[in-house]
Amino acid sequence: MTVPRYLIAHAASPSGNVYIDEPDLALELTDQWALFTTPVGLALAIPIQHIAYIQRDGEQDEQGEG
Repeated sequence: MTVPRYLIAHAASPSGNVYIDEPDLALELTDQWALFTTPVGLALAIPIQHIAYIQRDGEQDEQGEG
């Protein structure tokens, strides 16, 4: 199984970009926040206005791999 990995691109500066990865990581987007959670609770919260984009790498299932 590939661990999902997210690139969080900072809106103002590429040097502020962050990668986050965790086997059970989930992303929830609200009107104000990008919330990354695990089964244990909140892992990271970033205000939406500080994010240019979020890109997910890796898949949780191995469908199509062979």
